[in-house]
Amino acid sequence: FAQLFPERKAIIVGKPVSVQDMCLASVVVDIMGIIMGFSGIDFAAHLGGAAFGYSYFRLISSSLAHERREKREQSRSGGKDNGSGGSLLRLLKRT
Repeated sequence: FAQLFPERKAIIVGKPVSVQDMCLASVVVDIMGIIMGFSGIDFAAHLGGAAFGYSYFRLISSSLAHERREKREQSRSGGKDNGSGGSLLRLLKRT
């Protein structure tokens, strides 16, 4: 979510904070938890999940962008009507 919408805000203790900053703070807290040896929470598992999520998103982000471009081009060229006004554009081009 933070990679798709980094500037979205969440209200934390009554103050708006960007989701990107929240993720960064979470990673910092997990690193500090490992360094200081806090127990009760598996900080390494949290970091592993964050690393996996980041890596997975980076891996698929180019294919997601490619799919979005294809759909946009298809709707602009009068392809299959996906509810984005493609049929209206075809009607306008006929007149």
